[in-house]
Amino acid sequence: MAYKLNKTDEPNTTLINQPASLKSYDDGQKAVLCAIAYHQPLSRDGLKDIFGKDINRDLINRLRFKGLIGNGPKSPRKGAPHTYMTTPEFLALFDMQSLRDLPELDLAPDSPTIIQV
Repeated sequence: MAYKLNKTDEPNTTLINQPASLKSYDDGQKAVLCAIAYHQPLSRDGLKDIFGKDINRDLINRLRFKGLIGNGPKSPRKGAPHTYMTTPEFLALFDMQSLRDLPELDLAPDSPTIIQV
């Protein structure tokens, strides 16, 4: 089964052909999970750089509680903040063998990338 990130002119990002168990996640959780998957290991500051605002710790903790993300190595930045990475459960949810199976993102300068979290 293949998964594809579909970006539209609407202010959100959706996964097409997503597993039924992921449909219970809100767009913010999906967007943060996607950012971590493509940019891991990623700290909260890294998420802030991507989304332009602080990401709530509760949102990150919900993804961690569901087993989709876990702690990564300490960031080399000042204060050594925690980083987050996807887990084997993430790969299993999307029926992937490795992160190399992630679809390529089309990040052309003219494509909309607004995501509300």
